Amino acid sequence: MALELKQGLRLSQQLRMTPQLQQAIKLLQLSRLELEQTITKEMEENPILEEAGEVAEDEAAAKESERLDMVEDTEAPPPAADDNKKEEFEWENYVEDNYKQSNSQSGMRNTEEVHNYENLITRHESLQEYLIWQLKLSGFNEEEQRIGIKIVGNIDDDGYLKVPLSEICPEENLPDDEIEGILKLVQEFDPPGVGARDLKECLLVQAKVLGEDTHDVVDIIQNYMKDLEKKNFEGIAKATGKSLQEVIEVCKIVFDMEPKPGRGFASTETQYVTPDVYVF
Repeated sequence: MALELKQGLRLSQQLRMTPQLQQAIKLLQLSRLELEQTITKEMEENPILEEAGEVAEDEAAAKESERLDMVEDTEAPPPAADDNKKEEFEWENYVEDNYKQSNSQSGMRNTEEVHNYENLITRHESLQEYLIWQLKLSGFNEEEQRIGIKIVGNIDDDGYLKVPLSEICPEENLPDDEIEGILKLVQEFDPPGVGARDLKECLLVQAKVLGEDTHDVVDIIQNYMKDLEKKNFEGIAKATGKSLQEVIEVCKIVFDMEPKPGRGFASTETQYVTPDVYVF
C-alpha cells in the first residue's frame, strides 16, 4: 500500500472564550445594582482603577486653575482713580445682584428657573358671575335681587333656564307672574337670549334686543321652527305667501343669532391629567 502526501486548505470558524468575552457575558447578566456592587468591589481590590468622573473633574480643575493664573499674569494694572470724575455705576451688575438676592430669599433653588406662566393667567369669568354683576347694577330691591340670584343660579352653561319657575323659590310663596317679571328683566341682560327656557324663546329675546322683532321674523320663529331648522325656504314661502327671496332674507337674520348664548363664557382652561403612578 503506497503512502501519498497531499496538501489541502480547510476554512472553519471557531468561538474561543477569551477572558474579555467571558467577563462581558458575565457583566451583561447583572442588574444595575449588581453591576454597581461589582465595580465598587473591583475598585477596592485594585488600587490602580479610578472612576472616570473623578479623573475628568481633576483635569478640569487643573485646566481652570492654569487659565486663571494666565489671566492674572496678563491682566493690565487698573487705571488711576480720578477724584474729579464720578465713578460710573454698573447697572448690569446691580440688577443681576438684586435678582439673585430676591431669588435666594424666596427659596428658589436655581436663579435661572423658568416661571410657569400658566399659573399667572387670570381666572376666566363664568356666565353666572357676569349675570350677578349685572343684577347688582340693575337697581333691584332686596327681594327682587334675591329671586334674581336664584334664577341666575339655575341657568346652565348654555344660557338656558331649564328649571320651572315654581321650583326656583318655593319657600317664598310668590306667584309665578312675579317671578316671570323678574325673569323678563334678567333676559334683558347680556349676552342676548340668556335666561330663555327653549330655543324659540331664546331667538325671540334676541330679536327684541337686536331690534329685529318685526312681524315676519317673529312669525317665522313662532310658527315655522321645524322648517327653519331644515332650511325649507320653499315651504315657508308657500305657507306665508311671500316670495322665496323675502323668506331667505328674513331667515338670514335668524341664522345670525346665537342658539347658545352662554357659549362665549365656556371654560377654555386646559384640564391636565396627573397620573397617580409612574412606571419605568
